[in-house]
Amino acid sequence: EALGMMLKKQYTIIFLDVKMPKCNGIEVLDIIRLNKDLFSNLHICMTTSLGGEKEKKLYNLKGAHSYIIKPIRQELVHKILQFLIDRNKKPEDDSL
Repeated sequence: EALGMMLKKQYTIIFLDVKMPKCNGIEVLDIIRLNKDLFSNLHICMTTSLGGEKEKKLYNLKGAHSYIIKPIRQELVHKILQFLIDRNKKPEDDSL
């Protein structure tokens, strides 16, 4: 369902849960990364209760940009969003 939505509209960021009912987030991440041309500007943040070094390396290796360990804390979401705003801000654009 999410992949279908992503084909209809361009998103800047998605929060992808590792454990989902129909498939896991790693499988969705793999599909996204196989279609790099379609999703080249997409920031992927994994959300998970599994936050050890092994998992962190796997998410990074698979192409995720960031991850948040559950329970999700609002300040971490704000940090990620601020990073994206700063990264995409044009020098002449001070309205952001």
